[in-house]
Amino acid sequence: MMKLGELLGNVLAQSQGTLQSSSSEVLTASQIAAAADSIADSLRRLGVCNDELVLVIVSNEPVDVVSYLGIWHAGAVVVPVHATSQKANIVALREQTAARFVLVEGKVEQWATEPAPLRKELTGAAFVVFTSGSTGQPKGVIVGHQGFCFKLDVLSKLLAFEASDTVLVPLQLTFIFGIWVTLLGLLSASKVILIPKFTAEVSIRYLASATILSAVPTMLRAILAREPVDAPQLRKILSGGEPLSPSLAVLLREQLVSAGIYDLFGLTETGSCDFCLSPSEQPQGLGTIGRPTDGVEYRIQPVASAVAGTRQAGLPHRGRAHFTAAFDAPRATPNLRRTGRKRTRSGLR
Repeated sequence: MMKLGELLGNVLAQSQGTLQSSSSEVLTASQIAAAADSIADSLRRLGVCNDELVLVIVSNEPVDVVSYLGIWHAGAVVVPVHATSQKANIVALREQTAARFVLVEGKVEQWATEPAPLRKELTGAAFVVFTSGSTGQPKGVIVGHQGFCFKLDVLSKLLAFEASDTVLVPLQLTFIFGIWVTLLGLLSASKVILIPKFTAEVSIRYLASATILSAVPTMLRAILAREPVDAPQLRKILSGGEPLSPSLAVLLREQLVSAGIYDLFGLTETGSCDFCLSPSEQPQGLGTIGRPTDGVEYRIQPVASAVAGTRQAGLPHRGRAHFTAAFDAPRATPNLRRTGRKRTRSGLR
C-alpha cells in the first residue's frame, strides 16, 4: 500500500520544487525532506507507535507541511489543529485523541508517556481532520493513506499542475482543500506559496506571479472587490469549500480572462473533490457541481425526494471512519444545483 510519506519522499528526492509562505523563507525540496527526516527520527526516539495520533499546531507555514511529512515517515497519524484555536479546545482535543506528542513549529513536545490503546479504524490512516461541526459537535474524519494517494493521482491528471507553476494557497492546512492543493503542488515540483492569514491585499500581491490560485468563493469575492487585479500569468482558479455562485463565476471570467475555473465539490470523508465543473463546461454548467471525478460512484436521486443539504459520495478507497464512531459512507448523487446553502439535484447532459 502506497503511503503519503513514501509518495512525497520519492518526489522530493529529485524535485526542484519549493515551499514558502508570505512571511517565511523559501524551503527547497531537499530541505523539506531533511527536516521531515529529523522530525521522524525525534518521534521514533521517543517511542511513537505505528498509527498513533500526533497533534500538529498549524500556523500555515512551511514547517507545518514538514511536520506532516515527518509524522508520516514515523508511521504515525497527523491531527492538525490551528494555532488560533482556544486553549480549551486544544486541551479537549488532546483528551479526545489521547495524543502523547504534539509538534509546534516543527519541534516535538511530549505530553504523556503511555500510548493510548490502538484503535483498529486508525490502521493505515494518514490524518484525522476535524470538521466545522455544522450539524453539531465537530467530528474527526479519518482519511487513509491509500484513499488520499488515489485522490491525489486523480487530481494530478485532472488539474495538470506543472513544475513551472506557482501555486498560491491562502487556504488553511487544517482544511482538506488546503492540504491536497499543497501536497499536489509539491508532488508536481511546483513553487507553492502559503498565506498564513488571508487578506485580499496579500493575495493580490502574490497573484502578480501566480499561475494557479486555490481559494474558497468568499476569498475570491474579496479579491475581486480590490479591482483591478493584476494576474497576468494566472491560468487556473481552483474553487471549493463553498458554493460558487454563477454571478461570481461570471465576474471571475470577465476580470481574470486567462484563468480557467475549476469548481470542485466533495466530502472530507472521501478526500474532497468528488465532482468537478471544468472550464469546458462553463458557462452552461454554472450552478451545478459538474461531473464525478475518476473513481467516484454515484446514483441519481429524483429531485422530489432529495433532501436539501444531503451530500453522498463513494470511492474505491473511501474515508475509513469518523474518529468518534465508525461510519458507512453512502453512495454519491450527481450534479447538485446550488441555491444558497441548499442544494437540489441537477445533471449536465
